[in-house]
Amino acid sequence: MATLIANPIYDSVFKYMIANEKVAKILLSANINDEDMQEVIRTLKGAASDASIRRTMMLEDEILGELKDKDLTIENQKEQLAEQKEQLAEQTKIMSTMAKTLFATGKNISEIASLVNLDEAYVAKSLED
Repeated sequence: MATLIANPIYDSVFKYMIANEKVAKILLSANINDEDMQEVIRTLKGAASDASIRRTMMLEDEILGELKDKDLTIENQKEQLAEQKEQLAEQTKIMSTMAKTLFATGKNISEIASLVNLDEAYVAKSLED
């Protein structure tokens, strides 16, 4: 049969452990020996057997999962934006090259703008770069 030990990274478990003065001193101590570690483990087992703490841990775990999902979504959006930025830069470079080529063949800014369906100001700026 498996022994349940509460996860000390959860706030509810940490609060439970710190409430025990002896365990709090052990946790705040720079050197923990085997006997001290056994005391911490006994306290973690006690936390795991407390139904209220287990429920709170499950809630904290759900919240943590939601936060991880949000972080992943944000990271994916950042990657998509970076890809779109690269694509836009490449398209801008192509449009500038096209405008310069058309200008070199004798087309004026109005004609180029009409041919490539762009604003004249944008075409003029492309020719300056």
